[in-house]
Amino acid sequence: NKEDKKEIIQILNSFYKILEESGINICLEATLPAEQFTIFMEEINHPNVRIYYDLGNSIPLKYNAAEDIRCLSKWIGGTR
Repeated sequence: NKEDKKEIIQILNSFYKILEESGINICLEATLPAEQFTIFMEEINHPNVRIYYDLGNSIPLKYNAAEDIRCLSKWIGGTR
């Protein structure tokens, strides 16, 4: 919800300087549809905050993984 997203953004704001200085990325994993995740990442708008796209979550939710990956590709940064 909007309040949770706002709180997450505030928490991330406190880490930005450390992320920038260290070159570390934080990868977020969520069960948001790609359209909502895009909006959220645009609100965050920081190069060190990336997405960990988990197929194990998206497939049971019946998301179109190929389309999601195309939509979110500029933010995907986490791999296992």
